[in-house]
Amino acid sequence: MALAVALLAATPASAATFRSCREAGVIECARITVPLDRSGEVSGEVPLHVERVRALGGRSTGAIFALAGGPGQAASPLTEGFGFTLESALDTRDLVVFDQRGTGRSGALSCLTLDGPDEGLDIGSAVAGCAQELGPRRAFYTTQDSADDIETVRRELGVERIALYGTSYGTKVALAYADRYPEHVERMVLDSVVEPDGPDPLSREALEAVPRVLRELCRRGCEGVTDDPARDVAALVARLAAGPLKGYRVDPQGRREPAELRREEVLAFLIAADFLPQVRTVFPGAVRGALAGDLAPLLRLVGAARGQAPEPEPPEAFSQALYLATICEDVSFPYDRDALPEERARQARQAVERMPDDAFFPFDRETALRIGLVELCASWPSSGRELDDVSTDDAISEAPTLLLSGEEDLRTPVESAQRTASRLPGASMLSVPSVGHSVLGVAFDLCPGRQLERFFTGGETGGRCPDELPFGPVRPPAPLSLTQVASPRGVPGRRGRTLTATALTLDDTLLTGILTAVATDDPTVIVGGGLRSGRFRLSIVRPPDGLFGQPAQVRLTLDRVGYVPGVRVSGSLRLAPNLGLNGRVRVTGSAASPARLSVRPIRDGYRLSGRVDGRTVSARVRTGGI
Repeated sequence: MALAVALLAATPASAATFRSCREAGVIECARITVPLDRSGEVSGEVPLHVERVRALGGRSTGAIFALAGGPGQAASPLTEGFGFTLESALDTRDLVVFDQRGTGRSGALSCLTLDGPDEGLDIGSAVAGCAQELGPRRAFYTTQDSADDIETVRRELGVERIALYGTSYGTKVALAYADRYPEHVERMVLDSVVEPDGPDPLSREALEAVPRVLRELCRRGCEGVTDDPARDVAALVARLAAGPLKGYRVDPQGRREPAELRREEVLAFLIAADFLPQVRTVFPGAVRGALAGDLAPLLRLVGAARGQAPEPEPPEAFSQALYLATICEDVSFPYDRDALPEERARQARQAVERMPDDAFFPFDRETALRIGLVELCASWPSSGRELDDVSTDDAISEAPTLLLSGEEDLRTPVESAQRTASRLPGASMLSVPSVGHSVLGVAFDLCPGRQLERFFTGGETGGRCPDELPFGPVRPPAPLSLTQVASPRGVPGRRGRTLTATALTLDDTLLTGILTAVATDDPTVIVGGGLRSGRFRLSIVRPPDGLFGQPAQVRLTLDRVGYVPGVRVSGSLRLAPNLGLNGRVRVTGSAASPARLSVRPIRDGYRLSGRVDGRTVSARVRTGGI
């Protein structure tokens, strides 16, 4: 009903012509053309695709601009989602969403060298080829240009002051606009904050936060696993400095294949887990296992964090060329932009050698060079364009600003939000425990969503949320035999250990499947191998578009999956919204008591009931939960 009222809203003075462009008629679209190069030295124009939803209260007194992440992500497919998230702000404000230049329907950039399969891609040649393909226009897709585009759209709409909402890279664009046009900013909401002069080309924001995030895990319990997970990672990285460690990974057909572990992959896993931070409870035990010679658990985590390679996204959905054009022009690199790629690499290495060791702990300099943006942009030729300096000392904006930061977020950590808040006199900052990247995307129905509503209705904001999404204690290293597994109360001996091994197998497989799904763009089916043997399939049926808050339907199928050596689990289970599994399984294997069991979720594990080695049993098996 509220959205229907938007159809009747009066139109303020506007130079842009909006027309209904969706079936419901609530969303209006316009095209606003801006110069490619506002200095006029390089000719060309960029058509900006702009969408608007009128104020829900029927009378608009302003607008809120919602900015997508990336850089490279199209915003217009997210308009309905933005409207759902920002509904508390839309009673008297229009919602404005536009595809930033070079994305979506605003002239999405594409390069033949990038828009194919990643397999076998020579990244240096692909980056250089993309720059050559784009030519001189590659210099004009920076954050500064996007901020100036916002100003053009604001003027076209005839709105004097605007609110800004951004997540991840969208926060950097919002801050750039506020820095350049502070008089036109009403207020800002910044979720998962990229600093105004970020990201760091060596990923030092993430590296700085790693020890805190790892040690925070032990506040939930590391007993019997480790005294200091950060120190364990440092020990593993020291071994990996001599070269990759060799082990195996089980493929989606259930076959073991050789695999190697590299230090940059360990950091890549930790950063990927920003979107599923509870998976990090497995990480300290996997590191301890690797230090003891069992690489399989850590290799499996690293592989799952890469996701499955889907068909490449079309540039209209996510433009890799735009990502390069923005990052490689925006970022301040530790080398001379006019130098050749080989010289850039040498200069970057020299700069890193001058930095203190603790800037990279528990990783090292080589990890930072390999996982950061230095290698990615080394082959991007200098455009010669000088961007306006980003001030690192002055206040950016006096406007009221709510910053939201997940305490488990490494790519845009709490420390980055704190530094940014110090430059916003009107800022209130909210930190959220047990949440990683994109706070409102994960916890909109909880404390962060309530704070967002208060921010737009004049209430007090900031502080620290209660832990409303707690996850369990750190898990021990994966067992190397059934004798290392404890029995649940009431079912002693091998029968009981078989029950516990079954529950551990379910947890491990589900967590691996979900991590792979989170790391995969728009997954519908995830297939993978068990830790020691077997294979699994995770099928995901999503709700129809527009049913916000409705969970996907997920089914997990196991085919002789082995987590504990000698114990294999097969069956089909349904995933409940609370991440509990319901279904039936069959247990076989040389070490196991043969069993047929029904599975029901409990708070921190499963109730397993059925026949085990000819006897009827029922037991609560606690695994810590997911």
